[in-house]
Amino acid sequence: MDKLYLLKEVQEIHSVHGEVDILVKVVLTRDLLTSDAEIIGDFVHENIRGISGVGSTRTLIPGYSKIKAQTG
Repeated sequence: MDKLYLLKEVQEIHSVHGEVDILVKVVLTRDLLTSDAEIIGDFVHENIRGISGVGSTRTLIPGYSKIKAQTG
């Protein structure tokens, strides 16, 4: 988790229970010349899969999101 946290693109890291161990929210910069799938694939391959202890990755891309604003 510490190595993931050092990546500037990583916004959130959560230890979870179930089929996966860690959930990571990554925000990447879009590129007009490169597909989103290629940008995501390259990032995961170059930055995450090589980390010691990472056995596999699964990429989920949200189709629709709704986020409540923080108050207080």
